[in-house]
Amino acid sequence: LLTLFSGSVLRGADLDTLLERVRETYSQRAVSVLRVLGDEEQIVACVGDDPCLTVDSADTAIEVGDDEFWMLMAGRKLPARDRRVLTAVAKQAAGLVRQRELAEEAGKAEAIERADELRRSLLSAVSHDLRTPLAGAKAAVSSLRSDDVGFSPEDTAELLATVEESVDQLTALVDNLLDSSRLAAGAVRPE
Repeated sequence: LLTLFSGSVLRGADLDTLLERVRETYSQRAVSVLRVLGDEEQIVACVGDDPCLTVDSADTAIEVGDDEFWMLMAGRKLPARDRRVLTAVAKQAAGLVRQRELAEEAGKAEAIERADELRRSLLSAVSHDLRTPLAGAKAAVSSLRSDDVGFSPEDTAELLATVEESVDQLTALVDNLLDSSRLAAGAVRPE
C-alpha cells in the first residue's frame, strides 16, 4: 500500500486523487485533510460524501506529526496496522498541500517580478520622453534670460511658443503616467 500511495504521488497525483485512493482502499465514506492553525480549523481537501469537519467527529483521525495537519476518515474505525500506513500517507498529503502553496507563492512572485520589469522598462522609455521637452524648455528660457543676445519680438514669441509646447508635452506625459498608476492600483477601471 505504501508503494501504491507513494507511486501515485511521484507520478504527479494531486491531493484529491491521493485522498480518493485512500478512500477506496480502506472502504471509507469520506476522507479529508484538516489544517489546524491556532484556534482555526480548515478543511484543505476532501473526497467522498459527508466528510468529517473536525478531529472529534472522525471515525479515524491520523495526525501528521506537526500538529498542523490531520487526515480524517468517515466510515469505519481502522485498526492500528492500517494507521501506520496512513500516517505515511497523511505526511504525503500534507507535503502536497505545502507544495501547492509554494507553487502559488512562486507564481505570485513571478507575476510581481514581471510587473517590476514592466515598470522599469516603462520608466526607461518615459525618461527619454521627459528629458526632451525639459531640455527644449530649459534652452528656450535660458536664451530669453540671457543678456548677451537681443531677440526680436518674433524670436521672443518663437522661444515662448517652444516653452509652451514643451510644458504641454510634459503635462500630457505626466497625465498619462498618473493614469497608468491609477489603472495599476485599481483606482480606475477601464470600460
